[in-house]
Amino acid sequence: MRTLGLFAAPLLFSLAAAAPLHAQSRSAWPSSDMLARQFERIAFSSEFGGQYRLGRLIRWQGAIRVRLAGHYPDRFKVEVERQLAELRALSGLSIELAQASGEAAPPQMTVEFSTSRGGTTFDPEAPCRTLIWETNYVIRRVQIYITPYPDELRRHCIAEELTQALGLADDSSLVRDSIFNDASSRQRILPWDALMVRVLYDSRLRAGMHKTEAMPIVRRIIAEYMSRGATSSGRPR
Repeated sequence: MRTLGLFAAPLLFSLAAAAPLHAQSRSAWPSSDMLARQFERIAFSSEFGGQYRLGRLIRWQGAIRVRLAGHYPDRFKVEVERQLAELRALSGLSIELAQASGEAAPPQMTVEFSTSRGGTTFDPEAPCRTLIWETNYVIRRVQIYITPYPDELRRHCIAEELTQALGLADDSSLVRDSIFNDASSRQRILPWDALMVRVLYDSRLRAGMHKTEAMPIVRRIIAEYMSRGATSSGRPR
């Protein structure tokens, strides 16, 4: 793993620049077994780095203040606000946009709209990427970079990177139609993506829990949601 600090190990993940932008049809709910495998894939590893904590959950504790930086049109601020509102409802976390100025403490999360493509040695061609710093499996700080690719791809980046920044730090091709799949062009998280956030922040799980202990609980949580009636047009009732 590439370490950028002595006391907090950063994780980095990015969206492949070649992700297609074609429209995809509405999909039926994946099976509960597939959803469990999806959660195991995206929650217990990281796209880049994080080997030292491989197999353990990371997530936030406490309030998160999010700062927007760089050059961005108002429509992208609206997209960020909408996505934060959904993640706030799904996770139960306090997530708010920081004021533009006048706050003494730095924000825990920064979303920077870059003026040039690339910008890191990890993946200079990626349209978006995220750095996570965590200590003892609790996320302390996040830096998200979104570069000037077409609007559709930047909207996908906003949905994917903000969701992954909560601790679902890897990509997966297990579920074809998913914000976590780089072959998807979705600009909103789907109901089964939302379920991944709900599972991660379920009170029966905790930061640092190893997957051998967590996965039986994860499967029970998913089964509970699925038993409420997962449909192709919405989250379980």
